[in-house]
Amino acid sequence: MAQILEVEELEDSSPVKNGAQGSLFELTKEEFEAILALEDTVIQEDGFELPKIDFTASITIEGLHFENQEIIIKQAQTALRKGKNIILTGPPGTGKSKLAKEICRSFGVNYQMTTATSDWSTFETIGGNRPEADGTLTFGPSIFLSCFNYQKTYEHKNEWLIIDEMNRADIDKAFGSLFSALTGDPITLPFTAESGNQVVIRPQEDEVLNQKNDYEYIIPNDWGLSGR
Repeated sequence: MAQILEVEELEDSSPVKNGAQGSLFELTKEEFEAILALEDTVIQEDGFELPKIDFTASITIEGLHFENQEIIIKQAQTALRKGKNIILTGPPGTGKSKLAKEICRSFGVNYQMTTATSDWSTFETIGGNRPEADGTLTFGPSIFLSCFNYQKTYEHKNEWLIIDEMNRADIDKAFGSLFSALTGDPITLPFTAESGNQVVIRPQEDEVLNQKNDYEYIIPNDWGLSGR
């Protein structure tokens, strides 16, 4: 049920509306296909250990060819094994985005992909207060934080992030808080979650993640960021 709540296409489906009360539900073809697509999604209970990524696996590239391809693959694999993130550079149309996707596929990780703009601020990348129907403001996560928690259930996840045209953004303005957290320091944001606690971004400290909540966003040890 936790997975279903996260899928926009299922917001009006019978299982969601009925709170999973019952055993038979009427579904449209689109809703049924959306549920089938959840098969490979990883959801965890409290105290769950996220599956470790095997960085000894080989990076394979399908449908692409680069000059010095073996060197590029070796450099990417070495960086990831050392816990580093990757920035791909080169002229437009040379396959950098496809390469980033192939790296994710090689390690069997889910990922999000987005395109940076010059207008990006921490509101677009980290999150901020958003108005509710009753006029109150509630903190809502944006691109980065959505990689770490499921929005409605607060369960932990590990989705890598691919940022296209990263050079368009003002790095300090858009990414400052995240980069500070990536260095290993917990960051307290100037926002309050619905529970009344200050929103925190911090690196994963233990093998087993803490109990889920609405204010703590934990960066998994093997989380990956790829920019180009």
